[in-house]
Amino acid sequence: MAITRHNPTDHSSYICVLRNAFSQPGPDVFKNAPPLRPMEVEGTLEGIVMESLLFITGESSYVENPDFITGLSGHYDLYFERGVSFAKSRFVSVDDWTQKAFHKRKINFKYFPPGSVIILKTTIGFQPAMSLSKINGSLQNNLASTKISELSKNFTVADLNRILFRTNAEEQDDGLGGGVYHIDRIPPLPYCGLQSFQTLLEKIRIHNDLGHPLCENLRAGNWMMDYISGRLRYFENTVALADWLDSVFANVKEMPRYLIPQYFDIVITKVFDTVTHESLDRFGPVVSQGSAFTRLLALGTYQFCGIVLSSKLPLLSPNLTPPVPPVVKRLGSELQFSTAVSLSAGHEHFSVGWARNWGRDTFIALRGLLLLTRQFQDARFIILSYAGCLRHGLIPNLLSEGTGARYNARDAVWFWLYSIQQYVALAPDGQNILKDTVSRMYKTDDAEAATPGKFDEPLHATIQEALLKHCQGLNFRERNAGWNLDREMNWEGFNNSIGVDLATGFVYGGNPNNCGTWMDKMGSSEQAGIKGKPATPRDGSAIEIVALCKSAVDWLSEMYRKGAYPTDRVAWKTSGMHDYSAA
Repeated sequence: MAITRHNPTDHSSYICVLRNAFSQPGPDVFKNAPPLRPMEVEGTLEGIVMESLLFITGESSYVENPDFITGLSGHYDLYFERGVSFAKSRFVSVDDWTQKAFHKRKINFKYFPPGSVIILKTTIGFQPAMSLSKINGSLQNNLASTKISELSKNFTVADLNRILFRTNAEEQDDGLGGGVYHIDRIPPLPYCGLQSFQTLLEKIRIHNDLGHPLCENLRAGNWMMDYISGRLRYFENTVALADWLDSVFANVKEMPRYLIPQYFDIVITKVFDTVTHESLDRFGPVVSQGSAFTRLLALGTYQFCGIVLSSKLPLLSPNLTPPVPPVVKRLGSELQFSTAVSLSAGHEHFSVGWARNWGRDTFIALRGLLLLTRQFQDARFIILSYAGCLRHGLIPNLLSEGTGARYNARDAVWFWLYSIQQYVALAPDGQNILKDTVSRMYKTDDAEAATPGKFDEPLHATIQEALLKHCQGLNFRERNAGWNLDREMNWEGFNNSIGVDLATGFVYGGNPNNCGTWMDKMGSSEQAGIKGKPATPRDGSAIEIVALCKSAVDWLSEMYRKGAYPTDRVAWKTSGMHDYSAA
């Protein structure tokens, strides 16, 4: 058995090694003690504090006493020495190379029978002490926080998504061979970024669990530190943070392996706390001065908003009034991409590809993730990107970069309008978005996808078209309808309709065979007789859509009165004979 006690001030350690006996050993054991395998310790061996052994030299006897606890009586001899040199030790031997080695030292037990105890003293040595001094210098509260804060000021939402979170699927989607870091004997980490490591470290710290697989991984090699900094080197905005991490990790790697988990924890906690503090402060006083729950909830912005190459937003008009999302190049390659973020519908099955961008989910979440957190430009780019894909008077349910969009959500367009309403209310000069340029991908419902900038119009014209299509009423069948598009839908479910009851003003649509709202669980069991049947039919006038429509119409009327929207009504003709107007 070995017990280690570490002094956190001078980093000296005392290692007590003992060999116990679970039964009375015979005298012959002390002549031919069973061998022990060598033991490895870290640090510089300073010496043997003490070694001792209790010999049994004869038969012992035991006499029970009803009033007292009685021990063994017999023939015993005690060997006890302090300050023994390795050369004169009865128990261990250490060769010259091992004694001077930098990290691990091998101690051979030449004689160590039951009842033996030895205490060794180790220190970290000169080179680790120098590294420790450098680490402490790098992590001084003011200096480290100031440096990391300066770096954090330039981080975008996409950068912070990469630094703090990023799911396995998102990381793999970059095509760089990455993924979450693997640690033996624990479930896969949820994220590639610092949040996963910080979560584990907090639990390890609470329970002082130095035997945790993360600590074992750190003691075994430098892979985790190289992973954390290395994945940030592909993107220009995060290279400076990678450089800072590498400079500190270089000194951590020089420490004895048993100390590396401790200093890894210090480094990661410093970076995580400073980056999150800086990134949350930009959200304004509601978040920065809010409760711990509010601040943790606000981190969802960086958790769900990022750039995924297989789920890009449709390109905005080249004629859009600045600011526009910059196009960046991945370092070491010719790949260029827009920095406009998209919102994941849910991790991790809805993180990448066709499954990431859902119009309904995006605009339900937009207010909380990007507007209340004052990330107005990111919200603006998303609103305009989806606007460019308007078709049949609807915003896509599944976006699929616009060219593969599905228009089977009757509520997405109304959540989109609510998001525009909230943008105008919360963003500085928010009503200017109504004049922003939208690049229409589909000029008409049956047109092929157009290139960005070919068909431009102001956002208020796109909004007006969505209202007009609903007032006119529209029936259409989804493109590519069939099993390959939706294996649970029956044939009639691919037929869609929208309209407005002009007597009540209520929006209506859908049919009993499709799901047009957020309550979109479609029956899938033929055996139960529910395949192709919505679990909760919402055809007709769904209450939340009616409410969202009322909110949108009231708001647009207010915008008209303020001179920010060009009309107070929707007007159209039917068969060239009748004029209709809804104000």
